[in-house]
Amino acid sequence: MVVTCSTVNPTQMDTVYTILLQKNNTNTKSMKDVVSVRLSNGQDTITWQDMELQNRAIAIGTVSSPSTAQLKLTIPKDRVLCPWDFTGYMCAMSGFTTAAVNQETSQDYVTYTVHPTVIEMPAVRILGEFSNTALREFPVNTAIQLTCTGQIGSDASSTIRWCAKKSQEFTFTGVPQTPIHSEASLSAGCQYTRSSTITYNLTSDDTYTQFLCESGYSGLCETGTARQYLNISLEGRIISTHSLPNCVSTNGTRHIWL
Repeated sequence: MVVTCSTVNPTQMDTVYTILLQKNNTNTKSMKDVVSVRLSNGQDTITWQDMELQNRAIAIGTVSSPSTAQLKLTIPKDRVLCPWDFTGYMCAMSGFTTAAVNQETSQDYVTYTVHPTVIEMPAVRILGEFSNTALREFPVNTAIQLTCTGQIGSDASSTIRWCAKKSQEFTFTGVPQTPIHSEASLSAGCQYTRSSTITYNLTSDDTYTQFLCESGYSGLCETGTARQYLNISLEGRIISTHSLPNCVSTNGTRHIWL
């Protein structure tokens, strides 16, 4: 990640004294100084104000000539901390033209988007029981709890969605139940994870119902970048079949064997 401060109209400046980079402090909602460059004894001097970032980043800069004055902060990819480094930054400059000049920019926000790719197979629990079950067939009117845990991306407010498709349906649609979501927890690579739980009461229509939990979705069901499917059916449901009687006609006489 690279953040650079530089003069916009260097020909209008006679002297640049200092360039300062500031960073939004998410804890206090205020700006804090990160690093600066100034001219000292005829030499460009880098001074760190954020000692924690100094251990992870590199800063170079010059103010010896207004035409090339700049300050550049570089944080190597493997040393970027998420979400703390993805915040607002601003630059401040002091110099001289016909009079003293002190200017600062508005905040520019650095953002980073990660899409979820991993989501676990949903766990099934009969409502009221204390442990999950390996069963996937249940009697009608059984209330089951389905829990799905997985990545939700770099946005901690994102959730896991539930969809379902019954045997007589052709597409998945969102389930009407309101999910219970756990708090999002941050893992490596700016990736948050959370779980989602629904309670579903099996009816006679659920002869064979396919559930879908997904995250990273952008529209209709099955648009998520991380998806898992679960099949649930009713216990002991038999599809009846009827056989036609065996008919043979001989010499105009019809014989029927049942």
